[in-house]
Amino acid sequence: MKHVESQVTAQGFHIKGIGISQNLDQSSFEVKFAGRTILFAYTSKVGPNGGLIGNVKCFLKQQHPFLQFVDLGGFTYTGAGETNLKAPDDDDFIVIDVDIAALYVALNFIHKALAK
Repeated sequence: MKHVESQVTAQGFHIKGIGISQNLDQSSFEVKFAGRTILFAYTSKVGPNGGLIGNVKCFLKQQHPFLQFVDLGGFTYTGAGETNLKAPDDDDFIVIDVDIAALYVALNFIHKALAK
């Protein structure tokens, strides 16, 4: 979350109007853009090698006519930040501990939300 926030609040960032709010007590954060709210909910568990594996589920949060959460997908990540998402035009996995990669993942889910 901090990697995405640092990118979208940077003075030279070309997409204006992306807001981020933390809900640490609920293990989630929200990204707001163009009238859409995307909820990133995360959990963790011990993996087969004894290390932690994070799991992130992404939802479009809709308020009308009633509160509902539309599944946008999700991803997993290792303690080193390596996800199970492939980089575009590359065969490498995205590492969310890198600012630009975390931003790419967030923008990808914003794009999915805008398409709904």
